[in-house]
Amino acid sequence: MVSSTNGDLAQSKTPAPIVFLAETRAGVATISPTIITAVSHRFYGTDLGHAQGKPLMPPRSATPTTDRRPTKPHKPVEAMRSTIEICRDSETAPKRSQPPLSTKDRRARQVERLALVEVGVRHSPVSSMRFCLRKPINVERDVEYQVRDGGNKFSFGNLFLCRSVFCVYCRSLRGSKTGDTLRKGLLQAKQDGMSAGMLTLTLATDTMPISWQRIYLSKAFKLLQRRIAYRAKKYNKGSKVYFSWSYDVMFRKSDLTPHLHLHLICLSNSNPDVFDGIDFNDLWLKCLVSAGYLGATHRRSAYFEPVNMESDVSTYIFKVSQEINAKETKTSKYSYSFYELVKGIYNDTLGNEAIYQYRSIIEAFRGSRYQNVGIMVGKLARKYDEINEEQESTEHDAGAVKTVGISWLSHSILVKMDYALPCVADALMRDFDKYALIMKATDDAANYMLEFDYGSFEEVVFMWYKALASF
Repeated sequence: MVSSTNGDLAQSKTPAPIVFLAETRAGVATISPTIITAVSHRFYGTDLGHAQGKPLMPPRSATPTTDRRPTKPHKPVEAMRSTIEICRDSETAPKRSQPPLSTKDRRARQVERLALVEVGVRHSPVSSMRFCLRKPINVERDVEYQVRDGGNKFSFGNLFLCRSVFCVYCRSLRGSKTGDTLRKGLLQAKQDGMSAGMLTLTLATDTMPISWQRIYLSKAFKLLQRRIAYRAKKYNKGSKVYFSWSYDVMFRKSDLTPHLHLHLICLSNSNPDVFDGIDFNDLWLKCLVSAGYLGATHRRSAYFEPVNMESDVSTYIFKVSQEINAKETKTSKYSYSFYELVKGIYNDTLGNEAIYQYRSIIEAFRGSRYQNVGIMVGKLARKYDEINEEQESTEHDAGAVKTVGISWLSHSILVKMDYALPCVADALMRDFDKYALIMKATDDAANYMLEFDYGSFEEVVFMWYKALASF
């Protein structure tokens, strides 16, 4: 048996040192006595129930590397047997299925997004995406794990977010915020008697890279905005047209050819028939030619759908919030959505071509906007908030937030473990009080060990594997 040799330092710092022992049995490391139990007695006066002598983790050759971006591709989820699953006690610990990437449960979807962040960390050409959820905003404060809405929502505090629309975690946050702004803006537009419509713009993209698609769509869209505003003002004096827009991308299932198109919300302050005299398809084709596009076009390259603000506002808001944010639930018989492409990369089912298309679309929008709510919709949403301020604040205060904080050191260990963050999120949403106590005790034990030289960093990592085995 091997014990800590730094007794002099330990005695000088604390009157009652905790002896950390580690032994090897058939290649599996164990802890005896468990330092988590000792520290929990020291800090909380309770035993967390960690059994003595249970397997702590697999042989040391199977420990994760310190490299943040491994060269090997991510293992398929269906074939993955994570280190956390391996170190579970085969006799007493309940067996949990593989990561739930096929379910549509609300909690499982959040766990799924946390797992898919790894795709951006490994393959994104943008450095900010490679550090999403990986580094703290303030290293002197704890990293916060937050659960709200009765365990249905999970989030982080004091962590850097890339805010990219191509990051599946930040994409959901942006989508929720944008969808809420659109909902309030359209409801206020309805009260103000404004007219609205949805416009979809596209072009043939069989042989065109996605960077060229973005250039032609962007140039033609700027021309279209001016021409629609001119015609609306010409035939309806004093009328103005406002736009909210977002790109959307689909990938053909046969060869992953990308297809980029635009979704728009057109708002006007005049009568509902302001858009009736405009042939949007003909106008869009002329704008494409003026933008320099000489390729093929579809027979219908522009689709306009007027909206009855009196009766269809709720249905329309749902449709727009799904389309304009390119929700992950959007799917097609012949195409993959962006979310499905990321999932295919994570599962390693779409090959290197999917990684190439993933990097290409991020490069194509580097320094360019992917979506814009618009000035007018933003003003209408703020007006809606002012009118309904008391009701909104009451609804906001209804959900309590539960928070557990761990040190930046412990969070960095979890980040490097395979599927650790999704595992922690799932456990905290299921039973926050139980697993938050385990996390806090493990974090205190890790800091205590390193502060008083009771173990190496590798032994601290082993301790976190042991704690996660109970999740």
